[in-house]
Amino acid sequence: MHFDHYLFDLDNSLISYPDLFGFFDNILIETLKAFKKEIPKKTERDRLWIDANQYEEILKRWGVEDAVVFWKKFDSLDIKKREEYIKIGKIYVYNDVKKVLQELNDDKYKIALISNAPIHMVDFMLKQFDLSDYFHYILELNYDEHVEKEIIKPEPHGILRALEYFRFDEARHNALMIGDSETDITAAKRANIAACLIDRSKKVDTTNWEYRPDYIISNLNEILDF
Repeated sequence: MHFDHYLFDLDNSLISYPDLFGFFDNILIETLKAFKKEIPKKTERDRLWIDANQYEEILKRWGVEDAVVFWKKFDSLDIKKREEYIKIGKIYVYNDVKKVLQELNDDKYKIALISNAPIHMVDFMLKQFDLSDYFHYILELNYDEHVEKEIIKPEPHGILRALEYFRFDEARHNALMIGDSETDITAAKRANIAACLIDRSKKVDTTNWEYRPDYIISNLNEILDF
């Protein structure tokens, strides 16, 4: 199928982390300790990222009443760790990213970034790696205010908002969401667009996922052949 609209996840899809879940989990533990909260089991902590649109309910179960204050503390620890890792090369842009994004731009395709990360964090990462100009639309969340939960992946409305911005017409256009997680694939399928899992490690098991990706790639260059 020929695509003319491309939507990308950011973390671990375009930008590499040494261990994405571990990276965020360590910061989560530090944040909970700062609020003197008991540390939930690992399986429960993972739900915060998997069921991202239910973050307020999850935090309340842990005794955190003010999610905004919690995320501000989390983000302050997060950005310090990112700065440290970027400086020593532990966080970096995959070497196929800029080439592919440039080719898509050269071909006049529509390109969006769909992230569950807060506005200032997305802006920081895009600026650090000179990626902002490749995107025509960027969806990011403002955790300093009331977040529209329906736009948080795996809900589809963030993707649909981007497509609406592009005046996407199902009769004439085809869209592809590229991401590294079940959250990305679920959001794409619920939005009724094609879903591409980028599995750079070639180790992701999708057997028990609610939705299966239409494509699985290990290098971003592969989307240029679809």
